[in-house]
Order: sequence, then structure tokens, then C-alpha cells
Amino acid sequence: MHKQNAKQHQPTAAFRLRCLVGAAQWDTGAFWVLHNYMLWRIVAALSEHLSTAFRSTIHEFSREIDGTEQQLELGRLCLTQANKHFGMALGALFVQQHFSSQSKAKVQELVEDIKHSLDLRLNELDWMDEATKDAARAKLKHMMVMTGYPDFLLKPELIDQEYGFDVDEKTYFKNILNSIKFNIKLSVKKIHEEVDKTMWLLPPQALNAYYLPNKNQMARNNSYALTSLYNYTDTRIYET
Repeated sequence: MHKQNAKQHQPTAAFRLRCLVGAAQWDTGAFWVLHNYMLWRIVAALSEHLSTAFRSTIHEFSREIDGTEQQLELGRLCLTQANKHFGMALGALFVQQHFSSQSKAKVQELVEDIKHSLDLRLNELDWMDEATKDAARAKLKHMMVMTGYPDFLLKPELIDQEYGFDVDEKTYFKNILNSIKFNIKLSVKKIHEEVDKTMWLLPPQALNAYYLPNKNQMARNNSYALTSLYNYTDTRIYET
């Protein structure tokens, strides 16, 4: 059913784009506005991957628009782009070097304690009827909890499947284009597939924890357990 619906609605965006371009062809001014806008979007998105002259120019523009004072250092820029385009691959290295089975076990225990506390609090709510409480308990019971990192990071062959594009150490800009092209094709392909509710939105080295209501999914990345925000050796939180 989802495939049929996707096919029914898929032409809409493309049709509207063709209408927009077609209408612009009848108006010289509108055509060049559309042309310049699309060209500018490409320049703005890719200029940070070019030489210093391009990056300095776009930085001056950003400073006028949003007040960005300091340009990102080249080393940090490289790290940022590596994390952006190869986040899970870097995450695998992060897990190998810093992961602790104790920290993951304690975080999992903490999450289960939170779920248990929520279940107990449902009994104390006087503004919620029993039918609603039962629905809330069912949602709590079936909540998907993702802790630490996705399991495929422990298997190099599965990590390689995440990056099906060519990379050459001598062609940085082309590598970026290959990555963008690959991810666009991957996104289009997913239109005709079932939603993968187990997919991680962030790599394990990202300091974050989140809950997605539409997926009833809670995720705590592994880096959260390795910072001063959380110490698995501190048992005080389990005694309250």
C-alpha cells in the first residue's frame, strides 16, 4: 500500500517544478530570478569545499547575514566534513577505542528505571481515565530503546555498505560531490521502501539523547555515557 501511495503522489513535486520552470520561460525576468536562485543555492552549499578564496568570500557574506565572526579553522572544517559524510565510519572507530560494556549496561539499566518510574506515575494521575492509562502503558511497553550504537558498527563489511561511492585522497571536492549524489539516490530509493524504525539518526560520537514521538523511540548515544553529564560508576541516581 505504501508503494502505491508513493507512486500516486510522487509526480506532484516534479510536475509543480516543471510548471514553475515553464511559467518562467514566458517571463524573462522570472526566468533569470529562478536561474540565479538555483545557481546561488549551489554556490552557497559547495563553496566551503573549495579553495581559501571561495571560503573567505562566503564567510564575509555569512558575517553580514547572520553575524558569523570567526571562520572555521581548516583542521576543524576537515573534521566536521569527515563526521558529516562518514559519521558512522568514524563512530565505529569511536566505539572500538572508547566503548565500555559497563557504561552501556548501566545506561540500559537507567532507561529501564525511567520506564518503570513512568509506569508507577500513571497510577497516580487523577486526570487520566483507565482506558487512556492502559493505552499509555502499552505505548511505554512497546517503546523502542536504542542505547550506545547500532550493532552493524561491529561488522566492517556492513559499514562499507553505508558508503557506496568512490573516494580518492587526491580529489576532495569530487569526494564531496560523490557523497551528496549517493545520499540523494539513497533518499529517493527509500520513498518506495518501508520506513526503517531502527535507523539511528546520529552516530555514536554525537553527544545527544532524544525521543521521537512518531516512532515511539528513545535513543541515547554512547558518547553521552562517556562525559561528565553521566557517570556509570556513580550509583546515587539508582538510590533515589
